[in-house]
Amino acid sequence: MRAGLVVNQAMQSDCYWATAGGGAFHNGEAMHPSGCVELGEAVVGVSGIPKVRPRWGQFRALGAAAALDICLVADGVLDAWIDFNTHGVWDYLASALICQEAGALVVDIRGRDLIVQEHSHRRTPLVAATPALLEIVKQIRDQK
Repeated sequence: MRAGLVVNQAMQSDCYWATAGGGAFHNGEAMHPSGCVELGEAVVGVSGIPKVRPRWGQFRALGAAAALDICLVADGVLDAWIDFNTHGVWDYLASALICQEAGALVVDIRGRDLIVQEHSHRRTPLVAATPALLEIVKQIRDQK
């Protein structure tokens, strides 16, 4: 049996999990990102507020933990997620594996490794359903 990571939203009984090489699941159903490639059609989740008005289709500031918002990209509910803040590894690492296993992309805005061991090392994750959308999301975040 492979070890897995879990993101759990206890109040709504939603459970997201993945194992390396074993896929990603939401309440037992396999997850896949949306496949969106155009910002104008995208629903983008944000943590923080952009200083410019991107031309996305819609955006959501859900106010939940970063891990839950990131899982929504893996599940195709959001097309991308942009972090305008920094987070500790405990905020995003489980959901990063879930995204990877579902087929979504997760990177740090500066290209650094997302896996860190120092408590003080913070990262700024960006998540997207497709490589094309990830490049657009990076440009939006760079305009901060």
